[in-house]
Amino acid sequence: MLITDEHIEFLKTDNGGYTKKTLLCLGIDWPAIRGWKNNIIGTKMGDDLRGFFKESEDKFNLFRAKRNKPVIKKKRAVRKKKDTYPKRREQVLKDLGLNEYATNAGVCLAIHNKTGWPIPGRKNQYPKFITRYSRQLNRASKLPNRKQRSKVTDFYSSKQWKEARYIVLSKSEGRCQLCGASASDGVQIHVDHIKPRSTHPELELDLDNLGTLCSDCNLGKSNYDDYDYRNKF
Repeated sequence: MLITDEHIEFLKTDNGGYTKKTLLCLGIDWPAIRGWKNNIIGTKMGDDLRGFFKESEDKFNLFRAKRNKPVIKKKRAVRKKKDTYPKRREQVLKDLGLNEYATNAGVCLAIHNKTGWPIPGRKNQYPKFITRYSRQLNRASKLPNRKQRSKVTDFYSSKQWKEARYIVLSKSEGRCQLCGASASDGVQIHVDHIKPRSTHPELELDLDNLGTLCSDCNLGKSNYDDYDYRNKF
């Protein structure tokens, strides 16, 4: 019987090595030199080693069966990408002050009016355009904007703004210049920048750029429409 690599592997200890006695049975002097395995593979097995494998025939066959068993790789479960577009669209609608029934074309137009981005030429590109704006909102929310918030708070608390607000409210008699509602109708009246302050900061105290809107009209108008609604009522 010739020695094979399976015989050599079978003789390994639990720690993955070989004892001095095992090596002597294989005809290898102690300490073993590098490459001894290749030197004995294919050589004739000694009587002692042959007797050992005869006694351990069942264990050796089981070892061979396990060793030659094909390894079946488990397929990794492919995670399905979550469809985040509905949530992104909802976020954009909220930011732009649009209702849930707004069409994608209308949403893209509102984004264009606010950012100046060119509207996609194909309808199937509208969701990607809306997602792009949603990502920009998320990035902006992560940026340190305490100074910007403090500037907004400081502006609406300033004496100049309060004076301008008083003049505008006096002229409109505290009435919404778009729908005609007043505080007596149970609505809150806002002094609105017709051309948004975010895009026209130089007009923030210009009386010709200020009007009054109820809270519902102001939220509906948001900051993408600069239609002059004054003197309607």
